[in-house]
Amino acid sequence: MLDWIMKLLGYERVENIKVPVQFKVPCVEKIRCKDIFWHTTRKYQDVIVINEENILLDGYITLILARWNGDKYAKVLRLKKMSLEKYQDMYKSYRRKNINRR
Repeated sequence: MLDWIMKLLGYERVENIKVPVQFKVPCVEKIRCKDIFWHTTRKYQDVIVINEENILLDGYITLILARWNGDKYAKVLRLKKMSLEKYQDMYKSYRRKNINRR
């Protein structure tokens, strides 16, 4: 019952989020920076993005920190009908547009 209520509020059980093998071990410096932000503000710097099958699309470091901190639930952005490949293509396209504007 609690899982259902949390899902309605935009949270997902941390242990239910599946990490695809395409994700590589993040840079230690990046983890340290986001961990310092969390210790300072008690908020995560980035959002965890998942699809309807609870497959991680973005926010790997935030998920790692949530697991390290012992969080049972994490705030997520759930994108329907989105694969990891499609999300990465859209993100790359977005980044290219913004880099060209500078």
